[in-house]
Amino acid sequence: LRYFDVPYHNYMQGAVCYRGKVYEVEGFGKDVRAALRIIDLAHESEELYFDFYEAGIEAEPELIDFYRGSCIYIDAHGSAFLLSF
Repeated sequence: LRYFDVPYHNYMQGAVCYRGKVYEVEGFGKDVRAALRIIDLAHESEELYFDFYEAGIEAEPELIDFYRGSCIYIDAHGSAFLLSF
């Protein structure tokens, strides 16, 4: 077993491990901005921080998962997004 530190996550809402990376969504919308973090387990570091609010998505995150190789993100309003990296 091992562990490592990454930047603080604000109100984690969900996470999924896929192909050696943890995809985590966080926040409460506008007040605590909705965001995505990708943590690379092999390099033990945060690979990406993406602010959904800056992209015009203000609703609280609810789910992130993969289906047939595609990343699906769903917010508190029930809007579903297909994410590409």
